[in-house]
Amino acid sequence: MVFKNNGKLMERMHGEFEPMSSVVLAARLPFGIGKVGERYPLVNDAEIQEFAEQLGSYIRPLTITNTADCVDDRPTIALGDGTNDPETLESRITYQLAGGLGLALTKAAVGADAAYLRDSKNFQEAYLTTVEQMTRYGFTESGHKDCGASKAVEKSVVNELNEADLLATVPALTHADDYTAYYIERNWQTKRQKLEDGFYGAWSNTWHEGFLSDKFAQNFSILAENPNDEDTHGHDASGVLVIQTDGMGFAKNMFTRETGRMAFADTPSMIPKLAELIKALGGSEEERGRISVELGVDPAQVLNGLVVKDFPAFVKAA
Repeated sequence: MVFKNNGKLMERMHGEFEPMSSVVLAARLPFGIGKVGERYPLVNDAEIQEFAEQLGSYIRPLTITNTADCVDDRPTIALGDGTNDPETLESRITYQLAGGLGLALTKAAVGADAAYLRDSKNFQEAYLTTVEQMTRYGFTESGHKDCGASKAVEKSVVNELNEADLLATVPALTHADDYTAYYIERNWQTKRQKLEDGFYGAWSNTWHEGFLSDKFAQNFSILAENPNDEDTHGHDASGVLVIQTDGMGFAKNMFTRETGRMAFADTPSMIPKLAELIKALGGSEEERGRISVELGVDPAQVLNGLVVKDFPAFVKAA
């Protein structure tokens, strides 16, 4: 599988070329230690094509542009401020990054050893500092109850993907260049050292949920769960959709209601929108590059703990 540098064409797994104006299967993820994908797999080319076409029909203009919800596939049934009207929730289209904007940005800045966090004693302090900084630049925090990314802040470092798997996956997730492998390696070294130092150990998902519901109730989502599903807690995704088109997001509630299917969604298209913020947070060109790369690859680290190996990734590119 070869990705063309101009972003307009991509050679798919079977050798044919397709225009990037449509949603296509970009890759089967070469990792996965979870169980999501076992229940509703896409088993043949016809099912893959049908799913890709369905995904494309639910890519819609963003209605909120200053935050990112999580990549979670489960429908939103309410917000922390009491909003529970189905039509209102269906019309809420945001960027999506693993764990929400503040958590994803904190993980990226920690991995980049960003100077503004070097006085932080633990990940919670780093998170609070990051949320404060991003608020100054017009962004706001978002997240949801029972968030796997929040629960796995430390575990995603413990179970970190190897460089080969990350580099094989990057073209489907975000922009890659000659510095990407170097930045991934540098971030890996930093995160491993932070892990050994106990930096991630003080993080509490329970505290995180309380913080979000208190400070950002309008963006704190309650998602549909299946209390009888001990394996995946209601995660029934058949694939992950990566949207690289500026200003577009995934209408996941409508998608699930009308198709009966679920999909994770990731929008690396937000990373360029964070350029001014990343410039302020990164004390050097290398720090800024490392933050951007970590934002791009972190969804893979999170998905690794959730999905089965060979989970299909679909791309809607610019």
